[in-house]
Amino acid sequence: MIDAEGLDSLSMRKLAGRLGVSAMTLYGYVRTKEELLDAIAHSALSRLEHAARGDGAWAQRLARTVTGLHELLLAHPGVTQIIGARGVPIPALDGFREQLLSILDEAGLEVPDAVECVALLMCYTFGFAAIEHDRRTMDPEVEASRLRGLSRTAYPQLVRAADVYAGHVTADAFSAGLGHVIAGIAARARS
Repeated sequence: MIDAEGLDSLSMRKLAGRLGVSAMTLYGYVRTKEELLDAIAHSALSRLEHAARGDGAWAQRLARTVTGLHELLLAHPGVTQIIGARGVPIPALDGFREQLLSILDEAGLEVPDAVECVALLMCYTFGFAAIEHDRRTMDPEVEASRLRGLSRTAYPQLVRAADVYAGHVTADAFSAGLGHVIAGIAARARS
């Protein structure tokens, strides 16, 4: 329901109606809507594979782990909304954060640097997925045409990059950006 209609569509009464039960029946399973949201996020996030374990260098495992989160968020855009709406870190992400911290520990980062990197990776991934979801109906050619029509005096770089910029929010762009982030982390780890 959240994936299809957005977080604002969810109410205990509406969910109960879809399930063919009373709202009070739902409250027998969860005490609050926030508890329901946490359970939904936990259900989706528990599907993340444990890519942190396995073969490959730490950078490869980090890329696989973060890419897994990105793919999950694209498949379940409601999870991005839930996490943003909760306003507090949700317990459903604890296992994922632990995986990232373990990989970064192996890379040689001290705890403060590793925590900063986890925050960067999470913000990058959630932000990119949210933008991808919001732009799923955007026609890149229409946006490129709009950008090409901007004042060349005021926006010379944006006009020059119009075709590329209009279509840059893709899975390939996510991977390229993630590669840059991981290269930065690797440089930090070496220093």
